[in-house]
Amino acid sequence: MILVLRQDCDEAGVQRVLAGLAELGLEGNALRAAGAPVVHVTSRDTRPARALSKLDEVVALVPTSGPRVRREGRRFYPYHFVRWSAFGIFLIALLVLLAGMFPPGRGRDIDPFEPLPQVEFSWYVRPVQMLVHQLPPGMAWVAWLAFWALVVLVLLLPYVDRTRTRGQRLPVLVVGLAVAAGLLVLAFGGLL
Repeated sequence: MILVLRQDCDEAGVQRVLAGLAELGLEGNALRAAGAPVVHVTSRDTRPARALSKLDEVVALVPTSGPRVRREGRRFYPYHFVRWSAFGIFLIALLVLLAGMFPPGRGRDIDPFEPLPQVEFSWYVRPVQMLVHQLPPGMAWVAWLAFWALVVLVLLLPYVDRTRTRGQRLPVLVVGLAVAAGLLVLAFGGLL
């Protein structure tokens, strides 16, 4: 919980609020946010700090956890965005590390008479290339258009999925898993 103090609150007023916290058995840190003094309550249970709203120095209480977070859930940005971005960076770093440790052709002798191997498509282009091979020769643009439409849909998914309950999220999950399964079949199924 954060206690927002008056704009003109001096150091003595901040100390009175910290002393009031200590009387309640709570701990807090005095900070400045946007030019106004605030006190961040750092104790485990912050409910007793509501009694300090009666002090002249305290203008507002801002809950940082509790029923509001349980009721509304955490917002996609920044909470989930930062969490999943960090996880994605970890996975990319792991893939780069593994690619450096196990390059293709490692351990084979060099044969100057052997032709160079054919360059394969990158993993992220392979599903689209497999879809291009399934279409008639003049319709390759449809596969690329479908690919970019899918990319735009994935980027807009946080704005499309604004549901609050798990039951309402089930259709979005099913569609996402179906698209992922289709891309895996196209990429690694060998459909040429």
